[in-house]
Amino acid sequence: MKIFSDVFDPLDWINVDLQGYEIDIRDENHRRNLIKDSKFYNLRHLTEMLVPAKTYFNPWRGNLSETMININDFRATYSSIGWVPNQMYGWMEYKRPHDIDKTPRDLIVQIDDDGIILGRGRIMLIHRQALNALITLKEAAEGRRTEAHPSVMISGQKEVAVKIEIPDECYCLFDGVERSVYDIEHDIFDLAPPDTDTEGSSSKKRKLSEATEERVTESPEIVQRSKLPARVWMIKRSVWRVKTKGQLPPAQPPMEVQGTNPPTGGKRNMILVAVKLEGWSREKEFSKEIGWL
Repeated sequence: MKIFSDVFDPLDWINVDLQGYEIDIRDENHRRNLIKDSKFYNLRHLTEMLVPAKTYFNPWRGNLSETMININDFRATYSSIGWVPNQMYGWMEYKRPHDIDKTPRDLIVQIDDDGIILGRGRIMLIHRQALNALITLKEAAEGRRTEAHPSVMISGQKEVAVKIEIPDECYCLFDGVERSVYDIEHDIFDLAPPDTDTEGSSSKKRKLSEATEERVTESPEIVQRSKLPARVWMIKRSVWRVKTKGQLPPAQPPMEVQGTNPPTGGKRNMILVAVKLEGWSREKEFSKEIGWL
């Protein structure tokens, strides 16, 4: 009532044509209040239009249509799995209701302030505000129940561990500096301070260009780092595609899989494929972004 009463008489609202009507959304709180108002009046199409989302065609994936939403806005009812023909995996698709989307698009989810990457970019721990939403996403992708477990690492808080992939084309921004995936997987840039330039040192910091071009895992830096525990990467915000892998029973031969039908038998596993990562590699960089009162 708050927003609509400023525009027209509430008694006449049903006769107003909202087609093409543009609302200037000032901030996130304003958006959420508009959503509450539209839900109060049962304006389902308008409610869905107010939910933050981006749609675009990705030329690097065959001009495929993609929808990006916040993971907290994800609803399993509108999702499905588009299985890749002759492959045992597929991508989660999403079709926003009430005629917003005519056909399903590949889903991309944004997660804010909730990720810890372990194992050099192979597992991510989710806790705090995104926990319940990620459980819903995981259950939709795998078709089975997911439970959170207490974490030793984060003082007993509930968490969910998720398998992840960080492809070479993922954009990574840590400590305000663009990093390559190779750096994150092997902790190259943390072997020495940024201004270290000592010739012949086995712990010398490698430049980004060198780390990208040289993929020799037998280098002294990699050997040295491989002996150390996998470090923790704190994710401030991130964007992911949702991949689902199917598993056939061992006794069955490979089968053709296509369309939205899952593989017969076995279980499914969700893997988040990174599109964009932003975060910190150490507490000093985290503290740098804390604002003054």
